[in-house]
Amino acid sequence: MQVGVLVPQGWKHEYDGWDPARAWDRTVELARQAEALGFESEWVFDHFHTTPDTTDEITFESFTTLAAIAKSLGPDGREVEGIDPRTGNVSRLHVTFDVVLGLLQPLTYAPELSTLLPEMLALAAAGDYGPLFAATQSFTTNVAEQMNAALHFSVTCAEDVPRIAPGAQEKALAELPARGIADNAIAVCKVWPRGSMPADFTDPVRSDKPVLLFSGGMDPVTPPAYGAAVAHTLPNSRHIVAPGYGHIVSPAGCGPRLIAAFVGDAAFTSLSASCIAYFEQSRVPPLWPDRLEPQP
Repeated sequence: MQVGVLVPQGWKHEYDGWDPARAWDRTVELARQAEALGFESEWVFDHFHTTPDTTDEITFESFTTLAAIAKSLGPDGREVEGIDPRTGNVSRLHVTFDVVLGLLQPLTYAPELSTLLPEMLALAAAGDYGPLFAATQSFTTNVAEQMNAALHFSVTCAEDVPRIAPGAQEKALAELPARGIADNAIAVCKVWPRGSMPADFTDPVRSDKPVLLFSGGMDPVTPPAYGAAVAHTLPNSRHIVAPGYGHIVSPAGCGPRLIAAFVGDAAFTSLSASCIAYFEQSRVPPLWPDRLEPQP
């Protein structure tokens, strides 16, 4: 039988009157003791305040757990175990804070996965990285079979990195938790062979031809503002914004049929009004902070 332990976080008033730093050190101390004693897992609740009486006393809630994870891993990281959901085999991985951020990044592309982040982060802060590993393709699949790194750097090193103005990298990344990841990705371009882009490469496309644009309201990479900027120089365009979707909206729901109708007629007159409404009226899914139910 596997046994886990709940670590204190203040929601039951156990830290009333404590100094916050001392309370946090106590939580970390007990969590490490539990790990040393061989408990299978460590847990925290998803509460944001004390219960049953709501007060201003200390509660270490789930949205601050990234800092907790960074502190618990330390500057050099540590070895953790995770179960591959495909095989059931236990794998060991040397986890640093940058690894955690790298695992989180692809999950933000899909709202149905990003809603699970509070729960996964709370478990990771308590030492259980299994759900975070299981949800991330970089852990459960062979990334090299899905993404061509050589092609990626050939494109980004030619099209994106040369546009970074002197000093802009330092200014933009100064307070960014993922600075190490960004710096390393940019550094690759110092040695990567790349082509040169034409002088007008970044000029906006201007055309009176019909263009159908999709944007996801929760897209962390190409938000609706980017689609609006593209539409600005395409006067005969229709920009559909789906608030409840993330990166790449077009394959979802009735999107393929909408695109097929547009391509077939090269016009907007035959586009399904109900399909457009399906996207435009979509809602951001609620966060799912625990295993019981989502919260509005």
